[in-house]
Parts: sequence; structure tokens; C-alpha cells
Amino acid sequence: MRCALCPFLCALLHAVAGCAAPVPSVLFARSEGSSPGNWGALPALLGSLTPSTSVDDGTLPEGDLSPYGLIAITTDLNAYMPERQRLLDYVAGGGRLVLWFADDERTDPDFYPYRLELSDSDPAQITFADSPHPLLAGLRGRTFRADAAGGDVVADWDRARWQVLAQSPAGPAMLLCAYGRGEVLVVQFHGPLSSRAEVTGPLADNLVAWAGLPRLDPADLQARSVQEVILAVARRQMRRLQPGEPLLGSWEQVSRARKPAGLAWSYPWGVTLYGMLQVAVATGDGAPAAFVLEHNRLAAQHYDYLRRQRRVFGKTAGTAGLDLLMRLDCLDDCGAMAAQAAEALLRHDAEPTPELLAMLGIIADYITYHQSRFPDGTLCRGATLWVDDLYMSVPFLARWGTYTEDRHYWDDAARQLLLFASRLQDEDGLWFHGWFETEGRPSPCKWGRGNGWAMLSEVAVLSELPQDHPDREALLRMLRHHIQGLRPHQAPSGMWRQVVDEPGLWEETSATAMFAYSIAGACARGWIEPENLDMAARAVEGLKRKVTWDGSVLDTCSGTGIGRDLQHYAQRPRPVNDGHGPGPVMLAGAELLLAQETLRAGRR
Repeated sequence: MRCALCPFLCALLHAVAGCAAPVPSVLFARSEGSSPGNWGALPALLGSLTPSTSVDDGTLPEGDLSPYGLIAITTDLNAYMPERQRLLDYVAGGGRLVLWFADDERTDPDFYPYRLELSDSDPAQITFADSPHPLLAGLRGRTFRADAAGGDVVADWDRARWQVLAQSPAGPAMLLCAYGRGEVLVVQFHGPLSSRAEVTGPLADNLVAWAGLPRLDPADLQARSVQEVILAVARRQMRRLQPGEPLLGSWEQVSRARKPAGLAWSYPWGVTLYGMLQVAVATGDGAPAAFVLEHNRLAAQHYDYLRRQRRVFGKTAGTAGLDLLMRLDCLDDCGAMAAQAAEALLRHDAEPTPELLAMLGIIADYITYHQSRFPDGTLCRGATLWVDDLYMSVPFLARWGTYTEDRHYWDDAARQLLLFASRLQDEDGLWFHGWFETEGRPSPCKWGRGNGWAMLSEVAVLSELPQDHPDREALLRMLRHHIQGLRPHQAPSGMWRQVVDEPGLWEETSATAMFAYSIAGACARGWIEPENLDMAARAVEGLKRKVTWDGSVLDTCSGTGIGRDLQHYAQRPRPVNDGHGPGPVMLAGAELLLAQETLRAGRR
């Protein structure tokens, strides 16, 4: 979905559109069937240092390639065999070519300029050479390990031509060769290793120097408009959607039926889809919302088909990304996805197909009658209470109450907030991450995103409750107290930290974005004084620095269980483009724009 034009035409279109994106000096290319995840953190980290663009359909731009200082290709090198000589001519003329994780089954050894053969051994550990080569600055002699393996290391190579820059226990994982006036770099690790900023960050910086690429001024990222930033994030989420072929008949016919493409189902993806809906409202660009509506339509359609398979055959022929929905045994499996789908029905003219309504009805029934609860009715996970579960339940319940006009859902949503707060909201307004029921006490830390989940939920429920609801005033006091609790902990950058009240910890993206969205929304709805909008505006300014030109999001904490000490949160990984980041960033920017418009028009 991203720009696949030559750098000059791309720059021209940006200029016409009034954008400030510079002419790209890096081209990322992959085939349509390869996963964008194979890049790891490279596009985001390199794109934050130098202008870049990408082509995701297995082609290269027409015309002269020499304006690109660096071209990177991933996974399916066979797709580029027709372009092999053109790429080698580019290198011979002085270009830099990076072959980033070529899959051994989709790469002909003849693609390389000199003999190099891949194995199917995936490295979980790499050690960079103890060499003064510029590509090894900050990495020289260091060893990195991952919990899982990823990549296909080199089995055999022309030792006279290739220089080994990184080694795994199973073979070389990074090699370099000269070709004409240019060079070719082969990198054969990805996934758990290449997604880590401590590995790919220094390498990205070294690639800029190696290829002589222009460096972006960090001020340029900051100078972008909020609209540019959130549209960049939204466009990065979009992918090709294709309906399945819901065949009926024998199991053999069903199992051969074409599966839908492009679907995903997870709670972070639910927040991302909601963010895309709000981007469409705030910017007037209908493409993100159109993507969400089609995604939800296809997901509901395929879920209906999977349920029919289960009824008839007692099994399903591939879930096409809907495995968590088919499992449906915890709030993470359903609530956030249902919340955005209900929002689309209420405010984005989504078609209320029988399949969609049935799917949401099943989820509402699960949350209301089957999810585990404490004796007082509090939604729980066994003997623990997770603040995360507020967002995995009450925004959907509140919106479903509005859609169905069934007051029971409003009442349960409001009651959950009050029950959770009675255990988790501290006297300073901030929320603890969890509660241990058998111990009768909360967990010790006020995790940033945990507070974000709570605040998003407060805003979502208040946005749906009727003015005369008996719990409304108590929920307003809860939200105001929460916002005031945040105020003293906002960093000079505008950000909040991984644990809100721990100034020594790193500034975290998703929590900051959730707070900015909630504060902006509260200002626009008249729940707090409009002067508080400055907190949200400063947060969004800080978030701009966490979004690269291509819409990648940095410094987001990965999924996190309840910790019993501060170290648990301090050591959490921050993968580039972690799924918890894009949705909140889009929500924050969109809500700020909408709130500013509302306050200017005096429509509170």
C-alpha cells in the first residue's frame, strides 16, 4: 500500500500534496507473497535516519536505479531473477545492494554475484566479527541471542570473494563482497534477532555511513503535521484483502476452498483498526476506514463459514487468522476487535450483515455470561485481575448497549469500571497493573500502558452512557482523578514513562498515546477544562519523534504480564513496530485534531 514509484515522481507527488517527505535514498523491495515481518526493524530504523520508500509487489521501479544510494531486497530473491543483471549493473556502477534474509527455498544460488549457497538452519544466536569494518561499528565482537530462531544461514560460499561479518553456530549470517565499484551485503538473520533495536539499530546507522546516504535531521520528523504522521501510520497498516471461497460439500471440497487473505484477529489489531477509523474522521481520507469495514466484513463472513464447518465436520480447514476468535476463551480473544467493529456500525456506516451481527452477538454473550468473574461480578483471570481486561471488555459492552439499545450492557460496563477501580485505582489517581485476589492486594507498579487501558475504557464508557445514568458522575470523578494523577509525571518531551511514576524508566509510546487520546477526548466532550488540551498536544509532539517517515512506530513496550517488581517492567523489550503502538498513536493524533476543531468551533 506504500509508494512504489520512482524517487523523483514520489517526491513530486508529495510536493503536490503539500507533504514534507524528502526524496528517498533507500529502496526496500519484497515480493507480494513475502511477509513484511521478514524485514525485522530495518525499514523503521533505517527510515528514521535517511529517506526511504518501498515496493511490495516483486518489481523494481522503471528507469535508472542509480539515484538510490542503497537497495534492499528480502525473502524471495527468485522474484527478482529477471532484474538480476539490472541490479548487478547498479552495484557495478557504485550502488550498495543489501540482500536481507533470503529464503533458501525461494532463492536460486545463481542470483548472487559469486558462489553462495544457503542452508535451512535458522540462527538463534549471532556473533559479529572482531573486525574494524565500518559496518560493524557498535557491533564488533558482540554476541546476541534470541528466544527463537529465524533466518537461513549460509552453507557454502566463495571464500576468496565473500568476507564473513557475522557468524552463527550453524554458519555465516552476514557476508560482504565487492562487485565493480559497489558492494553486496548478505544478511541471513531475521525475526527475533532483526526485530531488536539493539541489533538492527547500530547496523542501520552503519548502513547510512557505508552507502554515503544523506541523514535526516530529527527536526524534520518533528516538523511534520499531525495529519501527515497519523496517515503515514494508517497507510502502513493496510494490506491486500481478498475474500475466501466458502464452498459447501464434502470435507475434501471444503479443505481445498480458497481462504481469505489479509485478515488478522488480536487485541492490538483491534486497537489499530479503531485508530484507522478515527484517522479517517480526523483527516477526511476515507481509505483507512474503507479498509477496516472490508476487513470486518470478510472476518465475519469467514467466521460464519468456520462455524458451519465445525458444526458439520467437527473441525475447521484453516482459520485464515481467526484462530483466537474460534478459540474464544478469554477477553483478549474478542473484546478489542468487537469494540472497533461496534464503533464501525455506530459511526462509520458499516453494513450490519447477518454474519457481523451474529459474530458480535456471540462475543457479547461470551463476555456477559461465560467469562470468569469474582463473586462480586468483576471480570477476572482466575485469581488475578488485570487492568488490561477493562479495554478487552467494557468499550465493546458500552457500544453494544448503544447499538442494541439494551441498557444491561451499559450497566455492566459502568459497574466493571467501578469494581476494577475499587481494587486498582490508588489515592493519587493512577492505577496498579493487577490485583491478587487471594492475597488481597494490588501488584506494586503503575504500568504505563495499564493506565492507558484504564483511561481508554473510562472515555469509551462515558461516551456511550446516557446523561441520566446513575453511575455517570462517579465515572467522571474517576476519569478526572486519573488525569490529574498523570499531570506531574509528564516528561519535558511530552511523553510518559514505562511505569508512570518512575522517572528513571524509558519514555513509552503506547501509554503516552493512550493518555493523549483520552485527555483530548475529555476536553472535547466538556468533561475537563479545555486548558488540559495542552497536555495532549505536548504528548503528540513527543510522539512525532517516535514515528518514522514510513509510519513505523518506535519504543513501544511488548505484551506484558503482571510484574511483582519494577525490574520486570524496566527490562521489557521494545520491538520496532510492536503491534501495541500504531493504534494508540493514530488515536492520539486523530483525537487531538478533532478536539482542536471542536474547541475552535465552540461545540463542546
